[in-house]
Amino acid sequence: MKKFGKLFIASAILFGIGVVLTVFGAVLGAFKQHETISQDYLVETPYDAIEIETTACEVVIVQERRDTTLVSYTIPSSAQVSVYTKDNILHIEQNERFFPFYQTRLITLTMPEREIPVSVESDAAAIKIRDGALSDCTLDTNAGAIHIENCSFRSLSVDTDAGATNIQSANIENRLHIESNAGAVKLKNVTANAIEISTNAGAIEGKQIAADTVIASTDLGAIELNILGVKADYTIRADVGLGSQNVSDQTGRTDKLLELKADLGSVKVTFSD
Repeated sequence: MKKFGKLFIASAILFGIGVVLTVFGAVLGAFKQHETISQDYLVETPYDAIEIETTACEVVIVQERRDTTLVSYTIPSSAQVSVYTKDNILHIEQNERFFPFYQTRLITLTMPEREIPVSVESDAAAIKIRDGALSDCTLDTNAGAIHIENCSFRSLSVDTDAGATNIQSANIENRLHIESNAGAVKLKNVTANAIEISTNAGAIEGKQIAADTVIASTDLGAIELNILGVKADYTIRADVGLGSQNVSDQTGRTDKLLELKADLGSVKVTFSD
């Protein structure tokens, strides 16, 4: 009887080891299936616009003094990146069904210094643009931060469901439009003809901003702006629900407009000549 019991215990141990080894093998197989790959793609076909669509891949756009366009990407082997030109539009598309978030996903577009329209749509990843001079630019992300630095645009539109927006040292010829459901918006040294910012939940901060029209609205969050200009030039409309404010309505001596709305949050505005 004792011998039978020992055999039973030994069999159970061996069975357990077998199960562990099977699971371990499956995990190793999953990791191998999602190995990271890197590749460079030289764009040889001419194009007049750029459209980028990603599932979960960070996008970086850089302009340099060069004649060629290079698309470099690092993605899991389970993902796919397609680069092609159609109707004079350069398309870059990344998609995958399974997201192992521990792996690197990065698409870097290095392009010549050209003012052309750019559109980027991302489901769950950051978008970064630096050292660029672009035409009309549209950035749309469901979940991901947006960072822009040292750039100029004809117009710039940003739409994010969840993610912060940070723009530094940018000049927009026409309108800067930002909509955010959940995420703070920070501007520094930004010039535009018109600046329009709206958030459902997120603070709005602008330092050294210059525009003839500034409209900032938030349901939940503070608004703090430093405007390069003279206060008396602006017609001011301030609507603050629950929170403090240091500006009140006034009629300006020019057609410049400052419109502020905060349902729950303070409003602070300063002017610098």
